Amino acid sequence: MDEFIRCFEAENSMAGASADVLRSWLENQDIFTLSTSGSTGQPSLITFSRKQLEYSALQTINFFGLTAGDTLFLCLPVKKVAGFMMLIRALTGKMNIVMSEPSALPEIPAREEIHIDLAAFIPFQLQNLIQSKPEMIEKLKGCKGVIAGGNAVNSFQEKLFENMPFPVYETYGMTETLTHIALRKLNHPGKQAFFTLLPEVEISLNEENCLMIRSTVTNNKWLETNDIVEILGKKSFIIKGRKDFVINSGGIKINPEFIEQKIFGVLHVLTGGKTFYVTGKRDEKYGEKICLVMESDEPEGELKEKIINTCNDLLEKHEKIKEIICQNEISRTETGKIIRKKIL
Repeated sequence: MDEFIRCFEAENSMAGASADVLRSWLENQDIFTLSTSGSTGQPSLITFSRKQLEYSALQTINFFGLTAGDTLFLCLPVKKVAGFMMLIRALTGKMNIVMSEPSALPEIPAREEIHIDLAAFIPFQLQNLIQSKPEMIEKLKGCKGVIAGGNAVNSFQEKLFENMPFPVYETYGMTETLTHIALRKLNHPGKQAFFTLLPEVEISLNEENCLMIRSTVTNNKWLETNDIVEILGKKSFIIKGRKDFVINSGGIKINPEFIEQKIFGVLHVLTGGKTFYVTGKRDEKYGEKICLVMESDEPEGELKEKIINTCNDLLEKHEKIKEIICQNEISRTETGKIIRKKIL
């Protein structure tokens, strides 16, 4: 295994799972099974062939111009697709990999001889590194790419990433597409407002304006998603939100992610950066009413009123928040995705 891969931090919970993947790969296993994230429903198992894994790995390797002997940095769970595919990229491209225990604030080894060429994070991990351990960010200088995926990059994070001295990309993909099929550059030069497809990936829309994807990884069959998008030509698109998050209030369909984008800045200031999401709550008059769910203790009366009024000043009449619901802890998947729940 050392011919292909070096693990600089072997004494962690990733070691066993990583060894299993390596063993299966080096024994020429042909079928691999992965679990979906479970952020929008019960996790399900999906099988992929070795050729599909190699194809996906080469897409990323070619996009970033990675070569044999380069080094990847992995701080994501290996049992999920994002971490799993970092290992497969290293094996396919005969590259080294540095592994760090998955956490909100991962550790990048300080060894001078380690030069990282590609690193993968969820946006919150990268945000924490920049804010809490800027000295570790120095290890990413000269990196061919830093990818942030699993969750959407919010407006605060985008401004933060924009100033990094290495290329930062938001990724779009899922287990069903075996990780990302499109990327969006978040800093200059070449900053983008839209996602650009990797080569040989096709997209279309269904009757509900949800994205459909076809590629080698989908066995050249159309895969329907729940992501509402606007397609810009054949190779790019903008995400508008998810069909299954839509709130139906008084017969008007409202996308909570639009509301979240509008209020993120003021909420970040008013709450000190508390995690939140917008969802619907059953209501006798409107069917559903719009609620703000915050990971926080119940704010005092004046602050609670200020949060609602300040947010609602930024929103259209049909988008206005009717109630704040506070939770000690918002549910997340193993990879850090918020599990959105409608309130009954």
